[in-house]
Amino acid sequence: RVNLVSLLRETLIDILNDSRYADKSIELQTNLEKLMLNLDAILIRRAVTNLILNALVHNDPDVKIVVQLEQKERTRVTIKDNGKGIEEEELEKVFDRYY
Repeated sequence: RVNLVSLLRETLIDILNDSRYADKSIELQTNLEKLMLNLDAILIRRAVTNLILNALVHNDPDVKIVVQLEQKERTRVTIKDNGKGIEEEELEKVFDRYY
């Protein structure tokens, strides 16, 4: 069992502590202080980190990233940015490894 709120917070802090990303805008939005779930912390951290780093690398330097965590009937983690987006013809390939 892992506190997903803490895991997300620590993941964002780790990224922002990297000198390459220290001046970037990455925000965690949630009204939860604690959300205990059965999950693989290593894989969740890897997935969130990959999504955030992709947003940082493939956008302008002033990109703003928001990580939202909410729990209703399901737990939802949403990662959004105000970047340029993905071309429609490339959307079907985003889950291809190393694309």
